[in-house]
Parts: sequence; structure tokens; C-alpha cells
Amino acid sequence: MAEASRHLGVEGATELAYLQCRWEDLAGSQVAAHSRPAAFEGGRLTVVVDQSAWAVELQLLSAQLLERVRSEAPAVRTLLVRVSPRGSRGW
Repeated sequence: MAEASRHLGVEGATELAYLQCRWEDLAGSQVAAHSRPAAFEGGRLTVVVDQSAWAVELQLLSAQLLERVRSEAPAVRTLLVRVSPRGSRGW
């Protein structure tokens, strides 16, 4: 199944959808209000935030957040935080 997913270009789609649904529980309501999981590929979860201040906050919390995420999605090995070019209204 994983090979078929890669071939179809949807590798990690199931994990990403799951993490998007669970994001508030995993990240906390305040962090979730300013961030969202945007992509998952090759063990890397990309999280998009609405402001650069939240990118800094997530970097500071990355070890704890990664631990919580991995407890439900062990395939996640790293977190990458990016600021959305559209800000909070862009998602």
C-alpha cells in the first residue's frame, strides 16, 4: 500500500488527514488556532503558521510537540515549521 501511495503521489495523505483532524488535541487550542499540518512526506511533517512569532513558538515547543505527534503517528520523524505567505486567512 505504501508503494502504491508513493506511485500515485499521495504518500502520507492518510497520516496528514489524521493529524489535521487531531491537531487541536495534539498541539493545544491556542497553538492550533495559529497553525495547521500542511504536508507529510518522507517522515517530515510540515506545519504552517499564520505569523512568524508562532513559528518561533513552535520551534521552542518542537521537541514536546514532536513527541505528542509521534505518539499517534510514529511515521513522523521531524517537524518543519513554515510561515504561511497568506497569513491566517489563507487557510
